[in-house]
Amino acid sequence: MSSSAPTATTSAATVEGNAAALTEIHHDILETHILAKLDPQSLFTTSCVSSKLHDICRGENLWKQICKSIWPSINNPRVADIISSFPSGYRSFFTDSFPTLHHNFFTDGHRKTTELVSAVDIHYQNKPLFAKVVTSNTDSDAFLDAPFWIDLLSNETLKLPGKFDTEDETFLSRLGRDLNVSWIVIDPSGRMAANMSSSRPVLVRQHWVTGDIKVRYVKVLAGGRKGKPNEFVQCKIEVECVRRVGNGELHVGQVSLKIEDMDKSYLSGRDSLVILQDALESGERKRGRDGEEKEIYDKYLGKRKERREKLQKIERRLEMVDRATRISISMAMLFLLFGSLVS
Repeated sequence: MSSSAPTATTSAATVEGNAAALTEIHHDILETHILAKLDPQSLFTTSCVSSKLHDICRGENLWKQICKSIWPSINNPRVADIISSFPSGYRSFFTDSFPTLHHNFFTDGHRKTTELVSAVDIHYQNKPLFAKVVTSNTDSDAFLDAPFWIDLLSNETLKLPGKFDTEDETFLSRLGRDLNVSWIVIDPSGRMAANMSSSRPVLVRQHWVTGDIKVRYVKVLAGGRKGKPNEFVQCKIEVECVRRVGNGELHVGQVSLKIEDMDKSYLSGRDSLVILQDALESGERKRGRDGEEKEIYDKYLGKRKERREKLQKIERRLEMVDRATRISISMAMLFLLFGSLVS
């Protein structure tokens, strides 16, 4: 009993001593070479050690370094200007965009914005491969009335590093592990952001004829009333890789963002905007367990299958009713005709 108190005292003294030694390091070195390399949870734990470390860990410059190291696309001046307007700058942007979005309930806020900004980063084997910012004018009829569809690549060419043996049975699983896409949608007027990509692909599929490969990242969002086609929608990011047969290369031919309902119809810009803004405003940001996003996607596919089977049953019943009605009308006409002939 008596020996435990000195141990606790010694432990506390050690922590305080380590904290004091850490804070003696020059501020710039501590921020740039130590704290900026910590993961968010470790950074939060470090901020609790002392008041000085707490102030440093909340510093705007530190979070700016962290955000730019994760998402090179936000080096874009336009995005940097938008982030500066967030309540706590880069720390707010990080909180909105990391780790992942969960949107299970639709609140239907209908808040209006005139612009959406997409900050997109593609990493391969944890190394930055491509970064781009795309701005969508959401106030035009061309956006509101047309299907919501954002293409990332126009004239750019993007080749994945290395050679690829598509005959290798583990090839597709390795590609799904090595290729990562972050697609952060930013609402400048609302000063909000969210990552619309799953942390890992939910589907990696190779076309059996052409050999081209489709890698799909999905965020399932709540979109409307129960029983409606948009009760849940999939915010779908697709990376289409074109195989070069002769040299074993893979080239990314297209990267796109679309929103699809449970009837496999693409939503208009107007309907998509309402759902996206609701997800940005009311969606929960949390670290999910491994495989959770794939499970959510599989459940979505299950709901879509149930809906399709239910609609097919209704159609069959309507067809039977229509057939019975036609037969009844035909029989009635025959009886009338027969009656008129007899009379």
